[in-house]
Amino acid sequence: MFRKAYGYILRHPATERGYWGNWYYKRRYEAVLESLSEFCGNKKTMLLDLGCGKGFYARYLRDEGSQCSYIGCDLDGFSLRFAYRDQSIDYVKCDLQQCPFRARSVSVVLCSEVLEHLPFPYATLEEISKITTKTLMLTFPEEPLLSVFGDSHPEHISVINKQLMTNLLVSKGFRIIESSQIFTSFIPCGILEFLRVPRNNFTQTVVSKIDRLLERITPARLVPHRTILIKAALAHSEEN
Repeated sequence: MFRKAYGYILRHPATERGYWGNWYYKRRYEAVLESLSEFCGNKKTMLLDLGCGKGFYARYLRDEGSQCSYIGCDLDGFSLRFAYRDQSIDYVKCDLQQCPFRARSVSVVLCSEVLEHLPFPYATLEEISKITTKTLMLTFPEEPLLSVFGDSHPEHISVINKQLMTNLLVSKGFRIIESSQIFTSFIPCGILEFLRVPRNNFTQTVVSKIDRLLERITPARLVPHRTILIKAALAHSEEN
């Protein structure tokens, strides 16, 4: 699964920025792709991808032969046109803070790396949680060390607390299937690019092993960036 998924990751638009442009988020992509394979194989499933960007996950599902129905949603019209110019897939341009989808109208909702860009992430999550009839998947960053030094991503305007997120979902009738931390690369991609380290099987293996070693020996409070993945199921699903 991961070898196939990584092939899609290598073709992600971020890779166009350089040899290692996507390495930083490799593990997050793998985790989301694995979840989509788990929840979106059935042709009766309708997936709503909130903040779909340029349609990476849509292309993955299409090429995997998934029979699920897909709807992409994003505020950026240019990204939507880029994403679906060669696909007969439904997409909607809208602000997630004014989400137009009816309550309990979609089987699976994916909201990956979006809430931290919004001024009221908890209120938005509360509205998003009303849409699904079955499963909700979220990812968002934790940047404790970067926040201390004022070096967080400039578009991340909200700091999200994992416990508050899970508590909110439970209060809305969800059961938490998984709540996990995904570590990003400890080796800045910019260094690899600056040194012009070629990306091949050997160098990828070396970088991966160094990352794993750094992950084991680095105290949690010194980790610069990690992704939180939450998968939740509606306790009383309206689908069989």
